[in-house]
Amino acid sequence: MNKVIPNGSICLFRKYTGGSRNGKIVLVEHTSLQDPETGSGYTVKEYHSKKNVDDDQWSHQSISLKPLSNNAGYSDIELGDDELSGLKVVGTFECVLWGWKIKRKYLLIIIKISHSMKTKEIDDYVQDSFN
Repeated sequence: MNKVIPNGSICLFRKYTGGSRNGKIVLVEHTSLQDPETGSGYTVKEYHSKKNVDDDQWSHQSISLKPLSNNAGYSDIELGDDELSGLKVVGTFECVLWGWKIKRKYLLIIIKISHSMKTKEIDDYVQDSFN
């Protein structure tokens, strides 16, 4: 994610509670796909989906997770049919916490309050907390 999120960054994600994710950077969990480098079932990517629409019903045809990396070795993760059921969007990207030395207890407080605050309010709160 180094076009938007520099490697090693601490980031703030808003808990996903519904609504469109198309074009957003998301933290996702997948139960059967794992990162070969870390073994993790979590990844941060830009979300895109294609939908099947029939009358007033819709379903996902496919989901594409784009890495937004300067490294051409990373490719999109394409999910279709059976793979879609194992995908869960955990959160949507809010911001990188630039240059702050975050201790675990502060990070937990920031995550806890983030669901009810706008990005600018979070930035102000964090800066005040560490000054």
